[in-house]
Amino acid sequence: MPITFFYTLAQAIELKPSFTYRVKRAPGQLYTALDIDAEGKIQGKTNSVQLFEAEIRKGKLNGEWKSRFSNGQLLDSGYLKKGIPHGIWKVWDSSGRLVAIRNYDADLFIRIREELELNHPRFQHTVIAVRYKREGASVLTYLTVNYSFPDAQLPVTKSLEGWVTSNQERLRTYHPVFIECLHHGFYLNKTSDGIVTDSGYYKNGLREGVWVHRNPKNGFTEKGLYHQGYQKKEWKEYDSKGRLTAISYFNHGKLIWRKER
Repeated sequence: MPITFFYTLAQAIELKPSFTYRVKRAPGQLYTALDIDAEGKIQGKTNSVQLFEAEIRKGKLNGEWKSRFSNGQLLDSGYLKKGIPHGIWKVWDSSGRLVAIRNYDADLFIRIREELELNHPRFQHTVIAVRYKREGASVLTYLTVNYSFPDAQLPVTKSLEGWVTSNQERLRTYHPVFIECLHHGFYLNKTSDGIVTDSGYYKNGLREGVWVHRNPKNGFTEKGLYHQGYQKKEWKEYDSKGRLTAISYFNHGKLIWRKER
């Protein structure tokens, strides 16, 4: 991927083609976010093709983000607050087909991070903070990009142009331009053939209500309830022809019994 990258501001001022990101929180920080070596509205280009549009405030992505494939099709779009995604985030393939929808809440993310930092029972009101007290660091997974996009691989690059180019070439390991996030709202995964593989809702970072999971390889579908991130009560499994093949019963995420038909 030998490409020469550069930034351009709205005033067409060239900036250094690099940014740094922290993989560990600095003292006093509640989260890990990308540090961008730019300020204001920027556009990334390579070979005269516009790769992304963004807005930087105090070194953080803050505002609308859009990136594109080399054919001009949108790759992803969303909104960030101080480097944390907020609201709806969408991802497309190079043919313009929607493959993922996420909904995030940056304000709720900060609130939960504060509760985790304080680590005091009197100030733990969200389920994730309570579970963190009980279950430990494993709960922090819910706040990471790899929980939102399990196959995400951080690109080996020092420029946002390189980041977008990496996503263009490796959409299966797509990594959005953030490190941490919190789900809150509708969630959807689709194959390029239009098959929905996962759909449901998140509440305060955890799965809640009816969810559907489908295996695109064998066509089998699972449908059931989540409560506070745990599978709950009856879950039904169907084959590719819609025939019921099994019923499982869960209590607080633990399988109690399973009956195959």
